[in-house]
Amino acid sequence: MKKRVAEDSPLPQPKRHNISTGSLPKPDLSYTAPKRALPKPDFGSSTSTSAFNSFLSSTSFRTLISINHTRPQQISNNQLEQLQKGFDDFLRSSPLLPKLNEKQQRLQIVENLHTHFSTALKETIVLQLFGSTASDTFVANSDIDLHLISNHNALPLLKQTLELTSLPISKPELISARIPLLRFNYENLRVDIAYHNKNKKSTECEAEHGQNIVKWTLSWLNKYHFFKPVYLFVKLWAGANDINNTYFGTLSTLAYLVMLAHVLEENSQDIQTKPDSLRPVYFLCCFFHYFATWSKKKVRTTQRLRGKWRC
Repeated sequence: MKKRVAEDSPLPQPKRHNISTGSLPKPDLSYTAPKRALPKPDFGSSTSTSAFNSFLSSTSFRTLISINHTRPQQISNNQLEQLQKGFDDFLRSSPLLPKLNEKQQRLQIVENLHTHFSTALKETIVLQLFGSTASDTFVANSDIDLHLISNHNALPLLKQTLELTSLPISKPELISARIPLLRFNYENLRVDIAYHNKNKKSTECEAEHGQNIVKWTLSWLNKYHFFKPVYLFVKLWAGANDINNTYFGTLSTLAYLVMLAHVLEENSQDIQTKPDSLRPVYFLCCFFHYFATWSKKKVRTTQRLRGKWRC
């Protein structure tokens, strides 16, 4: 039996706004960044930071950003030459970019750790390098990422050996997560070792996925010589503007790599028509213009991401 509503208890009426008097509440379009639980990304010495900031404030970079709503096809070759000069000067002088022998130094660190762990544990372990060091897209302060593939979690034992070693190791700590992690500093570089159980399909698949990302990245670097310098620049630009940290809700460096790959697919014919020396900065112009004018309704899949590199 339905209950009757008493006449003296009227239903609550929705709040009405007088549109004619302009009393509609204005939407709050301001953005407040989340409070930080971690320090800002470290870009090395103050000299390194000032070098990058000086380029960000340079005429060349300001011109590049100011024309991001201009179709790249409308930018004259004279403008491109000026931008390319500033871009090349930055790549030559920036202490944030790796030196010629830095890749070999990182590989030597991995070899030292592998030898140390195998000797201390008296067993052969598998350490796989992945991430930016493996794909040769690291910058001066990038981590060294490793996979430990074993049938048991040896990270606690590895931590004990690091606490007793004569290697330049500091701050070893175990991080409990879906994928257990051992993190420490080797000299001035951070090293992350993720444990993957080779008897568990899901974690083994994630380790294989990490290797496939490296192969996918190298496929772009090998095919297009101008891809790497542009990606490194975008990576540093995003870091300097604090928009490359998934912990704070922004994009990962892998996301920027995918974005660049998509822009290159969309504009490859135009880029190839430019002189070889101007292709890097023209590609960069295409990147900024594409996402400055991007509509969320235009969502496409990058061809090379479909299936080929999936685990």
